[in-house]
Amino acid sequence: LPDLHDDLRQQIQRAEPLTVPQRVAALELLADLPYGDRLCHGDLHFGNMLGSWSAPVVIDWATASRGDPAADVARTEVLLRFGAPPPGAPLLIRGLAPVFRGAIVSSYLANYRRLHPLDGLLYERWLTVRVAARLAEPIPQEQPKLMASLRQRLPAGA
Repeated sequence: LPDLHDDLRQQIQRAEPLTVPQRVAALELLADLPYGDRLCHGDLHFGNMLGSWSAPVVIDWATASRGDPAADVARTEVLLRFGAPPPGAPLLIRGLAPVFRGAIVSSYLANYRRLHPLDGLLYERWLTVRVAARLAEPIPQEQPKLMASLRQRLPAGA
C-alpha cells in the first residue's frame, strides 16, 4: 500500500487555497507525525458503508494506504464535519446535514475512543494536517470553512 505521509505531502503541496506559510506549516507538522503501519481507508463516511450498523461492510478502498490510525480517524472527522452533500443529494439530506454534523462527529469519536485509545494532542495535529490536505480536493463550498478551521489551528503568521 502507498505510504499515507507521501499521499498527504502531495495533497498539501497541490492545495491551491493554501498560502505559502500555511503550506510550509502543514508540511512541517506532517513531518513530525508518526508514520504507522496500519491499514487506513482514507475515505470512510456513510456513503462508503453498506449493510447494517451491527455488521457494516466498508466499500471503496481506492484511497487506502498504510499509516497511523489516528490520521484515518481525523480524515473521517473532516469528511463528517466539513463534507458537502454530493451533487443530487435529496433536499432532506442537504437540509439536515448541517444540523446534525456536530452530533454525528461526537458520536463517531466517542465510539472510536471506546474501542481504541486516541492521544488527544496527536489527534489534533493529524486533524490540522487532514484539513490542509482536504483543500486539495476541488469542492468550493467546503473551502471557506476548511480555511477558517486551518487559520485557528496553525500558528499565527502561517
